[in-house]
Amino acid sequence: MNIKIEQVVVYSLATKALFEAHYEALKDFDSQFENPYLADTWQPKIDAASGVIVTLGLRKLNKGDTEKRNTFMDNLTPILKSLQYKIQQCITAGTITDSLSSFGLAAFNRSITNKSINNFHTAYEVTIAKVTVTANQDALIAKGFTEVQIESITTNHEGAWELQETKIELKEEISDLSEENQVTLNAVLTEDQKVINGLRALAESTSNTELKKKATQKAILKSVRPTPAKKPRNRNIKTASSIVLKTNPTIKNVLQLTLKTNVIVTLCRTVLKTDQCTSGIELPFNRMWEGKLKDIPGTGKYIKLTNQDTSKPAIVLAFEVVVTK
Repeated sequence: MNIKIEQVVVYSLATKALFEAHYEALKDFDSQFENPYLADTWQPKIDAASGVIVTLGLRKLNKGDTEKRNTFMDNLTPILKSLQYKIQQCITAGTITDSLSSFGLAAFNRSITNKSINNFHTAYEVTIAKVTVTANQDALIAKGFTEVQIESITTNHEGAWELQETKIELKEEISDLSEENQVTLNAVLTEDQKVINGLRALAESTSNTELKKKATQKAILKSVRPTPAKKPRNRNIKTASSIVLKTNPTIKNVLQLTLKTNVIVTLCRTVLKTDQCTSGIELPFNRMWEGKLKDIPGTGKYIKLTNQDTSKPAIVLAFEVVVTK
């Protein structure tokens, strides 16, 4: 069975829910499942598996990933110090009219010190929005705070945030555990399978097509594997370069794109991944462009963004709205 450690208990509980929904019919069909089967045989194995997974979760917050996440956060400390100095210079020179506090650097630095990832994400959004305002960005670059440094704020933020999204997952296979823990998890999975087999046999004997669909490993696993909610992502595009935004896009889905730097970025479709966009839609600056596949010039399975500027990198906030109807 292709099941990960972190899925064992929720898989068992989903199987238990199906068992309880059909208990009366199942116990009449096969007396081995009559109570106290659940209380005396199956539930203790679920509880034992839960104890193993809780212990692993507390012990294995993916220490390596946490360290990598913290490194990305720490990378920003000297960059933010330089940014603060350059902002102060620009304010003195009159090329930036916003206050220093409006850039949110105090909160940004505090989130790094405390390793508070949610506050870090919020502070980043405040700071990068101020930095990439055209007048502010031009003033900072003129004072020596480079495009590379501006881009590195986003790069390090995304590195930390993406690691945070997955760092607490228990990614190991059951076979990676100690023999004792393997025995505990496999014991409950064996019991789960016994119940599924019983429900399946019940469904076959009564021609219950709905139960037949539900009483499979695949169906139960699918029910406990929720699709993670997608979030808008900043896509960085180097000077005079292109990136593939999407491959084989769904026709009815809606793209939402917001150009966050004041440069010319074009949107198009290409047949080959290496093809260049010779023409396309110019994204408006600081305003969302929204459209479907049919609204994008060109043909082919690749949706590409091209930064036409030869001196400044571009940042485009991208999100795909999944249309289910």
